Amino acid sequence: MSVQTIRSPAIYLAGPVENGPSQEWREDGKRDHPDVEFINPMDWSGLGWCEVDEKGMPVDSSAIQPADIRTKCERDMAEADGLFAFKPEGVQSDGTAMEIRMAAAEFGIPVAVWTSTEDQLGGFVAGHVDYVGATFDECIQWLWQNV
Repeated sequence: MSVQTIRSPAIYLAGPVENGPSQEWREDGKRDHPDVEFINPMDWSGLGWCEVDEKGMPVDSSAIQPADIRTKCERDMAEADGLFAFKPEGVQSDGTAMEIRMAAAEFGIPVAVWTSTEDQLGGFVAGHVDYVGATFDECIQWLWQNV
């Protein structure tokens, strides 16, 4: 008789970096869901690509080139079982839309989006989304059940 171990899902955290709400939602979510392995694309530590601060953020953001961002997203997403995206009202985030499309089209992983209204998604993004929730917790619960 064999014993199966259930591992925590690995969830990629997508969301606006600039011109949006603070990044506290990422840390709050990780704290509130210790049973989930979160992949934070904002954490550049351990890559050796640039010098980072105590939070894993590049000390000199000019050291990161656009191609580096895409490469890191691909590396991180390859490790993910699902993608969680935060799409706050009134905030334009091209990177988040790219991550949603990449997760669905290139990696075939489920995508859950936290937003106040589905109207925030737009037709292009909505076509790549599996679930829309009104809270962080709703989206994580859905992903836990569907990865």
